[in-house]
Amino acid sequence: MNITVDGGRPRGRPKTRWLDRIEEDMMVLKLTEEDAFNRRKWRNQTRYADPSSWEYGQEEEKD
Repeated sequence: MNITVDGGRPRGRPKTRWLDRIEEDMMVLKLTEEDAFNRRKWRNQTRYADPSSWEYGQEEEKD
């Protein structure tokens, strides 16, 4: 079976865009777009990293 398709899409899943990551990070920090305009609240929430909210890069404990 040999099928030819005009046009094309890249294989695999779509690339993650910068804006997608920003939106995900805001959801993790429970921030809204309105909070981004409140400089004091934004700085208090984003100043320090919170390891408990990290989803990626955690190593499993070895016993």
